[in-house]
Amino acid sequence: MKKSKVDLYDPDFVSGIFERMSKTYGFANLITSFGFTSRWKRQCLKDLPAIDEVSHGYDLMSGMGESWAEIQKRIGPRGRVVAIDISDEMNRKASEHLKRLKQKKYLLKSN
Repeated sequence: MKKSKVDLYDPDFVSGIFERMSKTYGFANLITSFGFTSRWKRQCLKDLPAIDEVSHGYDLMSGMGESWAEIQKRIGPRGRVVAIDISDEMNRKASEHLKRLKQKKYLLKSN
C-alpha cells in the first residue's frame, strides 16, 4: 500500500479543506446527517449544566456559527463567546450570520 504524503494534521491542509467546502458546507451537512446535525447540537447545548448570565466561553471550530442562536438562549445579555475557526471563509460566513443575530455576543478569531 502506498503511503500518502499528505499530513492530515497540517493546519494549512485542514483549513484548505474547509475553504473549499465552505460554499456547500451547510447544505451538505444537512443532507448527510438527514437534518439531525442541528438537533444534535441543540441537544448537546441543552444537556450542558446551567450557565451563569455573565459566562464567557469559546466556540471552537465554530464553522458558520450554526449553534449561536442556541448558545444565545443559554447565556445572559452580558455573556460573551469567542468563536474560533481555522478557515477564513467559514469565519466570513460566520460574520454574515452574526449580522442576522439580535445580540452580538461573539468575537471571531481565525489563524
